[in-house]
Amino acid sequence: MFKLRITGLATAALVALCAGGPALAASGGDSNAGDVWLDNVGQPAGPGHEMDPHLACQDINLWGDKLADSSGTFTINGWPPSGGKEVDYSGTWSYDSSQGGDQVVATISVATLIGNASANGDKAAHNGYHFKLDFGQDPQKHKVFWVDCTSVPTSAPTTSNERHSTRATHHRRATHRTRATHHRRARHHRRRHRISRRARKSRGFTG
Repeated sequence: MFKLRITGLATAALVALCAGGPALAASGGDSNAGDVWLDNVGQPAGPGHEMDPHLACQDINLWGDKLADSSGTFTINGWPPSGGKEVDYSGTWSYDSSQGGDQVVATISVATLIGNASANGDKAAHNGYHFKLDFGQDPQKHKVFWVDCTSVPTSAPTTSNERHSTRATHHRRATHRTRATHHRRARHHRRRHRISRRARKSRGFTG
């Protein structure tokens, strides 16, 4: 009878624990599902969920995949050796759970990031500015990375495609100027040749 009573109490406790499992999970938030990583705007999501720890001095995409939450907040702190662990940037992110897969959940302005870091007293180190991302999803995710800026960008940096287009435009303009110069010189030469022929004829030369 005593053993039966103990067994009954243990069973009741186990049932109560199992019944409270979902409530405990809900109160503790989502599991640390999915992944987040950073790369410069214009760069692809992969291969894999590749986190580039050394980013160029241009705007940054914050990527996410298989995230449990559909939205949240994030902060970027200045990190040693260039920063003092103060918040240099904050923002919100959004993930379309119905679509799933790799998505850009936020875009970070590098001019704002470096400008805030400089205002907070951060100084560029050997690899530029060092930062730590705190991504709010129960619990948080963390990433550290470098941005290769030596000073605050004054405007949005051009992408590789924009640089290629600019070089092509400069080449076309240079070619146009060269052709125009050649045409002017040719016209000037022909004009001088005609004047010279008229002068020779007026002197009795027929050649």
